[in-house]
Amino acid sequence: MKKYEPKSLVAASRYQHYCPTLPADVQTDVYARMGELIEEDRAYCDKGNYAHMAQILTSIALYEVLQEHGASEKETYRAVSEEMWGFLDPSSMQKLAKKGFFLPLMKRLVPFGFKHGSGAGWRYTWHTDDPSDQFHFECNECLYATILGPRSLMKLAPCAATRILSITAICPTPTSFAHRPSAKVATIATFSSCGTTPTPAIAGSAPRACRRGGAACR
Repeated sequence: MKKYEPKSLVAASRYQHYCPTLPADVQTDVYARMGELIEEDRAYCDKGNYAHMAQILTSIALYEVLQEHGASEKETYRAVSEEMWGFLDPSSMQKLAKKGFFLPLMKRLVPFGFKHGSGAGWRYTWHTDDPSDQFHFECNECLYATILGPRSLMKLAPCAATRILSITAICPTPTSFAHRPSAKVATIATFSSCGTTPTPAIAGSAPRACRRGGAACR
């Protein structure tokens, strides 16, 4: 298993290019805070959660430490969210989403990927009786909500970082993907490839449409 060590986690996170640009004292404090966070959330530091924890713990540490060094909350949130999403390039997956084989492939790959890329703190309901033109599942228990929720930092959850939606501790709202050449279909490829899950609306309310870089998430 990869080591849960601050520098290794940062190197595996979406902030791997951003953190080295920070002043040395800020980097030192970020690593120190991450060390504390690892101990605080040791129960979730398993093999399956490594990619998730790299994002979660680095996000928290940056958000807190940048403010300790004089940045405003607004400046800090902007920096963390923009660096998080600026690291990704979903264009190749969006092109694949227009192909006829895409949805059947996702029906196989996503459950497999989540099974091996999810550790403690996750629980899903998979729907195997969907019609051929639809794929949906529920995220019933979410690691991001488990760790970020008690700290009142749900805004740092991957989807919430683009002001899309927030994850709740129990996420009963189905996430559906119709099989058509649209940005909505491409969304699942983006999330499955970047190590996050689509997030349902707050308190089970109806999902809202939103856009970032031409991709929609409902």
